[in-house]
Amino acid sequence: MAALVVLAGGAAASFGPSAAAFDRGGVRSVLHEGAPVLAPRGFQNLCASRPEFCVNQRLDPDVSQILGKIGAQYGDHALRTDAPELTPERLQSLERVNLTVNKSIFPTEDAGGDIWSFSALAGDCEEYVLMKREVLARLGWPRSAMRISVVRGAGDYPYHAVLVVATRGGEFVLDNLTDRLTRVENSPYEFVVSQSFQRPGAWVRVRAAN
Repeated sequence: MAALVVLAGGAAASFGPSAAAFDRGGVRSVLHEGAPVLAPRGFQNLCASRPEFCVNQRLDPDVSQILGKIGAQYGDHALRTDAPELTPERLQSLERVNLTVNKSIFPTEDAGGDIWSFSALAGDCEEYVLMKREVLARLGWPRSAMRISVVRGAGDYPYHAVLVVATRGGEFVLDNLTDRLTRVENSPYEFVVSQSFQRPGAWVRVRAAN
């Protein structure tokens, strides 16, 4: 299940009219970006060992087993643009990836700190997020439309990581604590910090628009 995500210190939150985030496709985001913050330590360590992750390049973890469970047909409708149109097929693709990864990774806590890794076998919330991001990318979803966000309000977990996927029909939360997709504006969580859409290696404070 989810694990504690250690948040490093950063500047105080600052949100104003100019803070409304836009993805690269020109679509307004429900999440407003505020002041920059240091990335979670596990993310920093991942970028140090796999710097290509922080510049939106393809990684090569073994996702073949999960892709086999999903079926290649689910990737046929995904666009390689920054903000895909939302169609019933693409919504089904998101639902299928969320469900399949949730059932494919055995939930376990990090041993020895906040560790983010690509694992198709076991892990906590970060491993689910990273695998979903990679599987969706293999199915044609643009990496620039996906960002990792840290939230509060996930039961007993002080912090929890989820994957936010932007489409031209809205932003969706993929979460290992539920097999159901949720729109960001309907999420029960409080969004705290997130990767920036503009720079995947940069993290910012965020809040959902009122």
